[in-house]
Amino acid sequence: EVHGKSLVEKVEAAYRKLEDYHARFEQKTYVSLIEKEVSQAGEISFAQGGKFRLTYTHTRSGRNYVCDGKQIVVSDPYLGSREVYKVNDPNVPQEALIFLGRLGAVGRFFDVKAGDQKAHLILFPKDKNSVVQRLELAIDPKNYLVREAKIVNITGNESTYLFKNPRTNSDLPGQLFATD
Repeated sequence: EVHGKSLVEKVEAAYRKLEDYHARFEQKTYVSLIEKEVSQAGEISFAQGGKFRLTYTHTRSGRNYVCDGKQIVVSDPYLGSREVYKVNDPNVPQEALIFLGRLGAVGRFFDVKAGDQKAHLILFPKDKNSVVQRLELAIDPKNYLVREAKIVNITGNESTYLFKNPRTNSDLPGQLFATD
C-alpha cells in the first residue's frame, strides 16, 4: 500500500535521526492460554548502536531486558534469573526487537499490509517462521514516533504498549545499557 509505505519511510527517518529515546509505558497483555489480561508498567530507553533497556516497575513479575548492542541480558530480579544472548542469536526474534530501538529499519523486517497515511501501520514479518504474527503501530503524526505498539504473536497472545512522556536526544548515560 502506497500510503502505508510512505508512512513507514517517515517513521524510519524519524527514528534514524534519534540519538536516544526514553519513555514510560503501560503494557496490557492478553494471555490466550489462561484467557486473562495482565497489566504492567515500566520504562523503555534506547540509543544508537542497537542499545536498549526495558524495565518493569511496580511488579513482582516480569523480565527486564538490557542490550549493549552486542548482547542482550534478560533478567528477573524477583526470581534471581539472568540469561545472556548474542544479538544475532537465532533464538532472538529480530522482528520482536523492532520497537526496542530499531524502528529506523522496520521495513527490513516487515511488509506493510495495511494502514493509513496519517497515523496507523499494520506490519507483517517477512520471516515466515517468526513468532510475531503482526505488529500494529499508532504513530504520532507530528513527529512520526510510535505512541502505541501492539504485538500479536502466533500463540494468540497480544501485548499492547502505550508510550507516555517520551524524551528524545536527552543524552542518556551509557551505563544505562551496560550488560555486566
